[in-house]
Amino acid sequence: MRAQSETYQIPISLATNIASGYADPTVEARTELWVPQIERWISSDRATYHLKLYIESAANANLTKTANILAITTIVLASATAFMTFLFIRKPRPITQ
Repeated sequence: MRAQSETYQIPISLATNIASGYADPTVEARTELWVPQIERWISSDRATYHLKLYIESAANANLTKTANILAITTIVLASATAFMTFLFIRKPRPITQ
């Protein structure tokens, strides 16, 4: 039993609509030692590991695309409004003959 260890991989999945950004999950593990004198397992330590994960979200990419389309549409409509305002507000000049 001495010097035996095992590695566990725990798969995780995130929701598809999760916001992008940083997450700070904490991973804790409890280890036990075999004590042959008393023939029992006893707790030895509690290892803790802090992760910092960056999550990229497809929702964020779609939001950026939508914001770009909105910005371009706004600029086009503002330009058309300014041009039409210029045409209708300016004073007409008399036609010289």
